Amino acid sequence: FRNIEYLKEERRRFVERCSEFLEIAERILENVSNEPTTSTRSIANQLRVSK
Repeated sequence: FRNIEYLKEERRRFVERCSEFLEIAERILENVSNEPTTSTRSIANQLRVSK
């Protein structure tokens, strides 16, 4: 039943990635609400920087 262990590990990694993504999204939303003129390009740059 190695598959089950593998799936558990995959699920854990997926959850980690999701929470990282949500943190980034939160930061972007904060910035957008503070500066309504934020362009898509600067949001993309933020995504790159936060990696």
